[in-house]
Amino acid sequence: MADNPFQSPIAADDQPETMNSHSIIPAWERMRFFYNVIVGFAGMIVLVVYGLKHPEQWIDSIIGAVIFGVFANVCYLAGPLAEFYLSFFKKRSEVPEVRWPFFILGTGLSLAPIFIILMATVFGP
Repeated sequence: MADNPFQSPIAADDQPETMNSHSIIPAWERMRFFYNVIVGFAGMIVLVVYGLKHPEQWIDSIIGAVIFGVFANVCYLAGPLAEFYLSFFKKRSEVPEVRWPFFILGTGLSLAPIFIILMATVFGP
């Protein structure tokens, strides 16, 4: 086959199996529901605690929670984007499993401001 000058340099069967957006994005979108449940539940706890301590500011609290929820979901896109960039030029077997570590790290980072607000509400003035 090396004698054929018209043969493709890499046969279709020999091409590296790369991860692409068709496999990364659906996997992350399935995990988004769990992310929203975890972050939303923690946010609801803060809303209740803050609302009980500052009932006169309940409208501001709800507006802040909605803005935070939108911002948290925009930040969620960092996970699939990072995985896509890591796997763009590599074979699937060469890319370490990063989806769950990125998911756990990102969820933890999203819960940090909620925890700080909760602690400030409980122990603050």
